[in-house]
Amino acid sequence: MQEGVTFFDHNRPPFTAVPLEYQPEADVHGAQASVMVNPRVLGYDTLIALNQLKVHQTATVTIELKNIDMSYPAADYYGHPRLTQQHRHWFFDDMHSFIAAMAKRFPIRLAITVGHPAMLGTGPLGGHTVETGLVIASPDPLAADVVGAKLLGFQVQAVRHLWEAGRLGVGETEIEKMEFPALSLEGAFDAFTTAAYGKPLKF
Repeated sequence: MQEGVTFFDHNRPPFTAVPLEYQPEADVHGAQASVMVNPRVLGYDTLIALNQLKVHQTATVTIELKNIDMSYPAADYYGHPRLTQQHRHWFFDDMHSFIAAMAKRFPIRLAITVGHPAMLGTGPLGGHTVETGLVIASPDPLAADVVGAKLLGFQVQAVRHLWEAGRLGVGETEIEKMEFPALSLEGAFDAFTTAAYGKPLKF
């Protein structure tokens, strides 16, 4: 292509099994102990995640961790979602613990979340979209997701995969320890809630 970018489909073979680590307190009975992925994903130096800010009816929010970690399992091995299941898996039995374990195994080096637009309501499809003009960027993907969830009205413990990822040491979950060099969190709340609800709100 003109930009010199190579597109690669991670769903295609070959496949290799990668073990996953769960936080000790998690109920991992029947959990996905390993995941089949294209081995190319094991050789990346830097993983950059670019995502929209959305509410999700199962994962609560769909931001960096959910989008990347649910995309890595090879669809040609497991079967394409909601169509066929070629090999048994437990991705959706406990989606939150699986996302956290994947985030630990496949670290994101730069997280970029855009509210251009953001989605409220019953996402990831059919929700209400709103242009917020906001972008969250951080080398700590968990911190970025925590801030994104906060803008949507959720504390860390309301989004279990964020809480479990914090217990696994993926990144920072305490907003009080985060720095906001470009726009304060209060300013972001004002901009987001005014765009989404017509007036500034505090959650």
